[in-house]
This record gives sequence, C-alpha cells and structure tokens, in this order.
Amino acid sequence: MSAVLIPAIVALTAIQVGSSMAQGSAQRKLAYMNADTEMRNAVMARQAGTEAGRLTRLTSREASGAAKVGFASGGIDVNSGTALDLRRSNEIQYELDALKAEAAGELQAVGYERSAQIQRYQGRLAQRFGYFGAGAAAMSGAARTVAAFERGRADTGTTENAYKMNVLTGGSQAPLNPYFGMWQPGGFTQVDRFRSSFR
Repeated sequence: MSAVLIPAIVALTAIQVGSSMAQGSAQRKLAYMNADTEMRNAVMARQAGTEAGRLTRLTSREASGAAKVGFASGGIDVNSGTALDLRRSNEIQYELDALKAEAAGELQAVGYERSAQIQRYQGRLAQRFGYFGAGAAAMSGAARTVAAFERGRADTGTTENAYKMNVLTGGSQAPLNPYFGMWQPGGFTQVDRFRSSFR
C-alpha cells in the first residue's frame, strides 16, 4: 500500500509547492505592473498641474495687458492709483490660481506614488507568503510521506512477525500461509497434516 501511496504524496506535494510559489510570483508581478501604472499616472498628474499653472499665468499676463490697454485708452495712468492696484490684485489672484493648479497636480501625483509603494509592498508580501505556503506544503508532504512509510513498515513487520511465530510454534499460532501469501483462519493445517504423516 505504501509503495503506491508514497509516490502519490510526493507528486501532490510537488504540485502544491510549485503552485504556491507560482501564485506568489504571479501576484508580485501583477502588483509591480499596477505600481508602474500608478507611477506613470503620477508623472502625468504632475505634468498636468504644471501645465495648468503655466496656462493660468499666461491668462494672467493676457488679462493684465488687456487691462493696461483699456486704462490707457481711457486716459488713465496704469502705473499709479486705482488702476495699478486693480492690475496687481488681478495678477495676484491669477498667481494664486496657478499655484493651486500646481499644488493639486502635485497632491494627485503624491497619491499615485504612495499607491505605487503600497502595490510594491503587497507584491513582495504576496511572494513571501507564496514561499511560506510552499514551505508549509513541503513540510506537510514530508510528514505524510514519513507517516505512510512508517505505516508500511509496521504492516510489513506484522507480517514478518506472524510468519516467524508460525515457524517457531510449528504452524499452530499464526494464520499466514507462506505458500499463497494470504491469511487463512486455520493456520497451516495442510502442512501440519503433511508433517504428521512422517511421525
């Protein structure tokens, strides 16, 4: 029985070990792919924020120039008084809008980068758990193999002991038939009869 059971246990253990390691490796690869995607998103978010700030400043310069032209066409001095204050106020507001756009892009980029770090950590953790699972499967398989081997030895020992007892007692104790390799309720009755014919 153990001659059939032990190879099956070894094969099953090998499959479990390989499956656990392959699963951990696949999860790590997927996590790293997701992390790379998050890093690309971070770059794009940061670029989008920078571009939004640039466009806001460009709009600010255009608005400031248009205001100067409007004040000048009305005969108002644009470098002093209310006109200057209004132009500076508009420029400050546009600069604040530009800084907000850049900060929003940076904040979004940092979020993507943090997500990428978490993805990589989860990938490394999944691969580590895959190794742990493979080790546990190997240890469990080894234990089952040893148990099957010991069970086979115990069965063989019982058979050998029964045969020895039969020889020592003249065929009256153990019910094992050595000629046919199977158990008989009456022991070696035919052998006993054969022996008695020569007495």
